[in-house]
Amino acid sequence: MTKRTKASRKTLRAQTVTAQASAIDDAQLTSSDHASHPVPPRTPPRNSRPGSVQSESVEDTPMSHSSHGADRGFATVEAAVDFLHEELSENYRLQSGPDFGVTLPNGVDDERLDDFLAKSRFYTKQKRWKGIPKKPSCEKKLYQPFLELICGILSYFQFTTRQAHDTHARKLTHVEGVSNTALKSSPDIFISGTGDAFCPVSKLRNSSKLSSKPSYRACASPLEIKTDKNYTFDSNLIQIAVYARQCFIQQENRFFVYSAILTETFIQLFQFDRAGVMFSGKINIHIHPRSFVHIILTLASQDPVALGFDKSIHWRNSKRYLSMDVENELVEFEIKKLKASFLRRAIRGRGTCCWNVVNPKTKEEYLAKDCWRSANRTPEWELLEKAKGLDGVGQMIGYWEPGFSVGRLRGIGRDTPGFRDRDFCRVLLERYGKPIHQFDDRKKLLYALRDAISGHQNLWNAEILHRDVSINNILMGKKDAPVGNRGVIIDLDMAILLNREGSLAGVDFRTGTRAFQSMMVLRSQTNKPGVIFPAHDYLDDLESFFYVFCYICFAYEAPGKKKSPQPTLLTEWEDFNSNTARHSKLSFLTESSDHDLSPWFGEGVFQTLLQQMGQFVYDHYMTKDRRLKQPRRCLNDLTEAAHEQYAIFLGYVDEAIEKLEAMQPEVAPDGTILASGVPPITPPRSSPSSSKRPSNDVLEGSPSSKKPKRNPHAPRFPSTLSMETGTIDDSLHKLA
Repeated sequence: MTKRTKASRKTLRAQTVTAQASAIDDAQLTSSDHASHPVPPRTPPRNSRPGSVQSESVEDTPMSHSSHGADRGFATVEAAVDFLHEELSENYRLQSGPDFGVTLPNGVDDERLDDFLAKSRFYTKQKRWKGIPKKPSCEKKLYQPFLELICGILSYFQFTTRQAHDTHARKLTHVEGVSNTALKSSPDIFISGTGDAFCPVSKLRNSSKLSSKPSYRACASPLEIKTDKNYTFDSNLIQIAVYARQCFIQQENRFFVYSAILTETFIQLFQFDRAGVMFSGKINIHIHPRSFVHIILTLASQDPVALGFDKSIHWRNSKRYLSMDVENELVEFEIKKLKASFLRRAIRGRGTCCWNVVNPKTKEEYLAKDCWRSANRTPEWELLEKAKGLDGVGQMIGYWEPGFSVGRLRGIGRDTPGFRDRDFCRVLLERYGKPIHQFDDRKKLLYALRDAISGHQNLWNAEILHRDVSINNILMGKKDAPVGNRGVIIDLDMAILLNREGSLAGVDFRTGTRAFQSMMVLRSQTNKPGVIFPAHDYLDDLESFFYVFCYICFAYEAPGKKKSPQPTLLTEWEDFNSNTARHSKLSFLTESSDHDLSPWFGEGVFQTLLQQMGQFVYDHYMTKDRRLKQPRRCLNDLTEAAHEQYAIFLGYVDEAIEKLEAMQPEVAPDGTILASGVPPITPPRSSPSSSKRPSNDVLEGSPSSKKPKRNPHAPRFPSTLSMETGTIDDSLHKLA
């Protein structure tokens, strides 16, 4: 829509290279069905450094410009647009060949297509589509004519499970972050669908009634209408990417999403998938009516597989099921709560989606995880096989590799120039407890943290480095789990083998989850002459465990009760700018702070643990800082020191656990034993207003009111390493 497009354009950065399309004259179009579209010249990514070479291993990492966003989601659609522009930059766009989108669906042949063009009222003898104005004054003049034309095509070919809607003035709800549904968007035309791939209307699979209120959950394909004059390739692509992203998020079972841009003279088809986007040239709809009908039928295909759905996930009788091969037997699992338990909210990338499932026959519960890995990466299931039997590590039951790849879905080869392929895999894991941030008891929280750290050490001893420790990758153990499995670490997507050649590479700011990345990983985005960044090692991951613990301590007032608003500190740690996140973490460790723990966590034990971990993290960061001009060490050379450092770090947690276990639990008046002896939080009583300030108040502006408060969680004294001179990071000394 015109107004929304103008708003979006303002947010797109100046470096964007766009392909401006002038008004298209029929005589200027080639005789080919696919008139050549001028591909914008390639430009380096915005955050690339002058003279830097883009590594072929970029796809190994999830942090390269993702629209997944923070837990709170994007505040505006324009904010999402900026990230989508980065995520779908020139390196991840590919112009298709001539066969893209013109294959006739099952049940439609050339004879029937010719009959439609000859006998329908829509295509005239003047070789134009009836009702489509030659020179519309604005795009609104095209909404109704195109809607009638598309509805006519669907009706003639009896696509009864698909319906086209005019949604240019309707606000379709977005899902952003955790339960954030404030944002809206409006595709101009919306093709909805029913069937076992779609969420059923009123949860009834066989309902023949199509929803009168279009929702992205029921979207087959979103379409956008422009005029030849206001068509702009780059901004229009990002606009329909906003719609496609919501299809991925809200439907959860899409391998790819089609979309299209229509003007009074041409149509352009797009396929969004985990490798980015593939697009056709601009096809003149009047000169090549057959191709136009082909594409409309593709956008509304009644075959869910042809439309990009994962056929192994389907609805039946108001329930949702997931099927996969387990030990050479096809098993149909029921999906609990009818939706994914975790989903990456980005288009390009791993597309990780987790499902809590139950075997209806045995009643046993599992976690199924779908992921699209880079074609050159070690499959996660191979690492999970190597991790079998390790305490504190999520255990695999089986895996399924059906042979799907993005290249296969696009109909192109892996060796296609400018294309980075991805392979689909599903692993079935044992079901554990909730993520660690959904804690309900202080001791259980520390038990889970302790055993997950121990599990990380077990992986390291098995020559596997995790590299993506986060609150979503640490789970509480099963009920009554023994010591060692009261918490487990999961998700080996980003893990590497210590003897892998890639393990010799330096830390990479694109590896991991931003809020929990180590300072050295964050620092790697800023390159300086002569700096040799160390390899990502176990100390970076132990630092991530520290930030997970900090997040829980500072983000929550009590179990299930997040602080509102969230502390600025945590917001800074999630900042897309790696320098902002790093400086915030370093300031937290070295400067005065008001980040006090909630009373629910009690006094002493948690503060001491934070201080001990913080000192550990700070010391090792400074040690690495001193070595930035020294040759990079191989990870295998760190094995001996690792045993000692894990023992120190785990010792801090064990000491905290011992102190908590020694405390006598308090009993509430109703006989309920309170969590680890911590009384419930009660709101403070509002005192009556008084004209007198309490005697212990400090007048604003007095010297004592401005006295800095020492961060209770920072190191008690500066590390001796901080006294060294000649370190590489100049800003570190300013902050320290």
